[in-house]
Amino acid sequence: MNTENSFTMMGITTQWDDDTITITEVGYPRTATLSNTGKILSSTFGPQGESFLHHWFDRVRPTVEGLRAIDREYADA
Repeated sequence: MNTENSFTMMGITTQWDDDTITITEVGYPRTATLSNTGKILSSTFGPQGESFLHHWFDRVRPTVEGLRAIDREYADA
């Protein structure tokens, strides 16, 4: 995944590409990959972390979609 498509907020690093969003808890071995619709594709957060992942996805999805739109704009320029 491209490290340019990444930000860290509140101890959580969020990375994305065209198809997925990856969430990693800084300092812990927990990582999850979600589809663009929020479906958990893989996760080491465990079942107890699913509600957090959905909450985080809902929180960062508008930001990621905005940044993707900017990337597409520059690519098409």
